[in-house]
Amino acid sequence: MLKITNLMLILLFVISCSKTKEQKEISSGNRNKEPKFSLVKKMEIISDSLAENQKFFQPTDFTVDNRGNIYILDYNKYKIKKFDSQGKFQTEFSGKGQGPGETENPISVVAFKDSIFISDKLTNKILVFNTEGEFLHDIFLANNLPDVFSPAGDNFLGVALNYQEEKSGKLFFTIALNLYDSKLRKFREIFTQKTLFQMDKIENPFNSYPNFIGNGENIYLAPKSENKYEILSYSPETGKDLKKISRPWRKIAYSKEEIMAEEKHLKMMLGIEKEKIQLKHQYKYAIKALFIDKYQNIWAIPECEGKMKTFKADIFAQSGELKGKVTLELPLDYYSQLNSSVKFVNNKIYVLNKTESKVFVYEYSYK
Repeated sequence: MLKITNLMLILLFVISCSKTKEQKEISSGNRNKEPKFSLVKKMEIISDSLAENQKFFQPTDFTVDNRGNIYILDYNKYKIKKFDSQGKFQTEFSGKGQGPGETENPISVVAFKDSIFISDKLTNKILVFNTEGEFLHDIFLANNLPDVFSPAGDNFLGVALNYQEEKSGKLFFTIALNLYDSKLRKFREIFTQKTLFQMDKIENPFNSYPNFIGNGENIYLAPKSENKYEILSYSPETGKDLKKISRPWRKIAYSKEEIMAEEKHLKMMLGIEKEKIQLKHQYKYAIKALFIDKYQNIWAIPECEGKMKTFKADIFAQSGELKGKVTLELPLDYYSQLNSSVKFVNNKIYVLNKTESKVFVYEYSYK
C-alpha cells in the first residue's frame, strides 16, 4: 500500500452526469461539410534564437492575455517568461521556493483580466501577479485546488484531482469539474468522476481530465470516453445540464507503436522505468480537446489516427448544429496535451511545441 501511496503522490505532483428533463439531445448531422479555411502564420518565438536569459527550456503550459502578450511557463527554471504580441521578450517572474510568489511544482498558468495566475500543486496555492510580472499575493487552498483551470466569463472553470483510500484498501481517483469565483473559491460542482486506481492497468493522469471550455454563458464538457462522442452543455448559473451534442463514433484501437511510446513516456514521467505496466486504455478517446473560436463556435478534436501534427476538428454552433470539419497542419509534437499546447485567443490560434521550445501564432478565418 505504501508503494501505491507514494506513486499517487508522484502522480499528484506531476499533473499539472445523468440526463435531466431540461436536457436536449442534438444529433450533429452530416459531417461532410468542409468550410473554406484560411490559416496564416504571423509570428514565431524560437527559444534557441533568444539570449540566454530569455530562453525557455522546458515549457509545460502557456497563456495569452487580451493584449496578445504571451506568458510561457518554463518548468525547468520555475519561471514565467513574458513576450509581447510581436514576440519581443519583456520580463520573467516567479521562481523556485516556498516563499511569496515562489513555486515548487507549477502546473498551469492562466491570464485573467489584468492578472496572471499560476497553480502550484505541491504547496496548495495559486500565485497571482499583475501582467507586468509584479507579485500581488498568494491564494492558499487546502482543498479543491484546480490543477488545470481557465476563465469562464467573470469566473474560473477548473479540474481538481484527488484520491482517497477506502476501508477495503482500494484507492480511487476523484476528478471534479468546478466553478470558482475570481478569488478561486469553489462555489459550484459541475461534474465528478470516480475511478479505481490499478497498478496493473495504469493511465496517464493528464488523460483522466475531462475536456471542458466555457465563455460565461455556457459550459461545455466532453467526458473522456472510448465509446461515446458527446458534448454536454451546462448552465454556469444553475449547474444544470442543458443539452447534449452527439454523433456516431467507431472505436479506434491504439497501434502497438503508439502503446509502446505511451508506456515509455508514462514510466519516464512517473519515475518507474524498470516497472512493467499495462495501459488501462487500449482505445482512443472520442474527443481529445475542446475549444471556442472567435465566432463562438465549438471545436471538438477527436483522437484520430494519423500524425500528431494533423489537427482535425468538428466545428459546431452553440445550438449544436454542425458547421463543418477542418484538417489543419500545426507544428505540434508527439506528447502535446492539446489544451496546454493550443490556445484560441481573440482572432488568433497560438501553438506551443514543447519538444522544440517554440511558439507559433496564426490568424485564421473560415466561412
